[in-house]
Amino acid sequence: QRLLESYLPFVDPTGEDIIGVLQLTQNINLTQSIKDNMILAGGIILLLVAIGGVIVSTLFARSLSKPIVKTANTLQTLRSGDLTQKLVPEKRRDEIGMMMNDMRSMQEQLHGTIQEVSAASNLVATQSAQLNDDVASTSAGALTITQVMSEISSSTERQSFAISDVSETVNDF
Repeated sequence: QRLLESYLPFVDPTGEDIIGVLQLTQNINLTQSIKDNMILAGGIILLLVAIGGVIVSTLFARSLSKPIVKTANTLQTLRSGDLTQKLVPEKRRDEIGMMMNDMRSMQEQLHGTIQEVSAASNLVATQSAQLNDDVASTSAGALTITQVMSEISSSTERQSFAISDVSETVNDF
């Protein structure tokens, strides 16, 4: 049994002399039990708050790290040149959601640019083949013209000799 003893002095009306002492003895078992129960309850509450804090911080960390890891993996895929992976629009309204939506927009623009470059490349290849055919046609035409001009030159030369022969024969008569 725990007891608390206290002494209360009695002072005369002038307040100068002590005229008696009152001894008080209290059983503090109940108070001590309540104090111990409060400490135990406080410890349990502190433990529950700490566990709750760990759970909340873990969930919060996952809600931040999961989209960042997803974004990093998608960026690695894009870096390797694979633009076929479709990114769904992000519903988050924070900076991570904005970053993911901007990355999706960038991927779509890159994909469109590559398609435009591919179409332009195909057009250049088609026009190059057509130009090559045109050059071959022009070259064949130039060769034909050269041959015709050579024949005309030969014929003109033969006619010139023939006229010279006729002229000499006429002069001989």
